[in-house]
Amino acid sequence: MAQFELEWIDKDATQGPVFRIGKKDVYVREYADQRVLRLRAKHSPNLDYLRPAIQAFHELAEHWGAPIIYVIDPDVKKPPSGQFLYEWSRAAWANGSVDQAYMFMRNPFTEVLGRFVCRMFCAGAMPFETIKGDDALQARLNKMDTSVGREGFSLEPLGGALVVKRRFGQGAYGQLLTRLFRRAQPEL
Repeated sequence: MAQFELEWIDKDATQGPVFRIGKKDVYVREYADQRVLRLRAKHSPNLDYLRPAIQAFHELAEHWGAPIIYVIDPDVKKPPSGQFLYEWSRAAWANGSVDQAYMFMRNPFTEVLGRFVCRMFCAGAMPFETIKGDDALQARLNKMDTSVGREGFSLEPLGGALVVKRRFGQGAYGQLLTRLFRRAQPEL
């Protein structure tokens, strides 16, 4: 039995728990009938967590008929691995299951750390930002369309095999080095 398995709790929950990955991570529909999904993380995800996470977000976005707005409240003592974050954000953005992600931070130190993680270890195309406090999150969500059941919404198929890119410049660490090299070069 794999350490991280997907367990559906209630895809149709108006509000509350929707699914679980592993024994501790419960993903919750935070606001009634909206496409906002929040995780108060307990696990420190590695690549074993990747397949169930991508599958869950894809199935849920398809079920809701809209891309997910994801809010992760990480355990800063056990943060997700850089490679997991990169590969998850790359796949979720590419298949259309997530169109915005926020990393919830509680103080200036964790906010700086979160910004670094979002810039360096998330796929470049995925809008992934840090957010400080529930009021800031609510203000941001108030400016967005958080409805479900969007007409014409479609996802890219998941495909059979999940291939983690490992060539230089495409994985989490290669992307980090590529970004550092670009910043070090003088602008013309």
